Amino acid sequence: MNTRIFQTLIKSAALIVIILVFSSMVSAQLFSYKLVGQAVNDIAYFPITGMLYASVPSTGGQYGNHLIVIDPKAGAVVNSVFAGSEPNKLAMTNDGRYLYVGVDGAASVKRFVLATLTSDISISLGSDNNGPYTAEDIAPIPGRPNIVAISRRNSCCSPRHEAVVLFDNGIQLPNVTPRTSETNEIEAGDDGVSLYGYNNETSGFQFRQLYIDSNGVYISSSEPNTFGAYSLKIRYSAGRVYASNGKIVEAANGNPVGIFSLAASRTESRLTSEIRGCCL
Repeated sequence: MNTRIFQTLIKSAALIVIILVFSSMVSAQLFSYKLVGQAVNDIAYFPITGMLYASVPSTGGQYGNHLIVIDPKAGAVVNSVFAGSEPNKLAMTNDGRYLYVGVDGAASVKRFVLATLTSDISISLGSDNNGPYTAEDIAPIPGRPNIVAISRRNSCCSPRHEAVVLFDNGIQLPNVTPRTSETNEIEAGDDGVSLYGYNNETSGFQFRQLYIDSNGVYISSSEPNTFGAYSLKIRYSAGRVYASNGKIVEAANGNPVGIFSLAASRTESRLTSEIRGCCL
């Protein structure tokens, strides 16, 4: 049976409540759901174990400032660990070895070893006159779990973007992208050197192709007004990039492929499966 998990994230007061909806992909198309009454900032799904990982803000009750593990079929928290002050953005390596966790209160990103749920590296994101940087998005590089790209942001100003930066085992590589080339959302390609990004904060709405080497990260090309909306999320899968407004483009050049018709809603939905499906 091919079971997929639809994670519907209902945002309220800048937090997220998880509703897990199970779809058994058989002729009857039967659905059931479980409500996990826990406010979180972000979630990540590990298809090998079927577990969900979630970052809980300081206001999140007994699990405040924790990284929690949720069994979606049971609808229950099965493990937790203190993550630091205000854990937020999550990103898992494609081999399931590590989970990178943005820790906004410490202006850092921690790397957790999933097998033991322990942190082995803390990455300082730096600061400037605008204050400390936090992680707006995180993209581990497939096949290279020690290398991670981070889109930094400030918390005071507009524009908020503070460059895409590459780290190797916690060490920042020298070349970073220009702060004026807003690349808020980032996704890694399959080849271990390609990244794709989107400017979701200014009206240029550029979709960008980036690449990495031993010196850092670079923007190779940009296409304007590709997805055409503020605050969108993007996901990469099999040579295409999917945006949370339903638009799909070829990753290599930004050419439109199609569009999903999505109901007008303030709800952001994500689809994952055991075969690394795309996420919207």
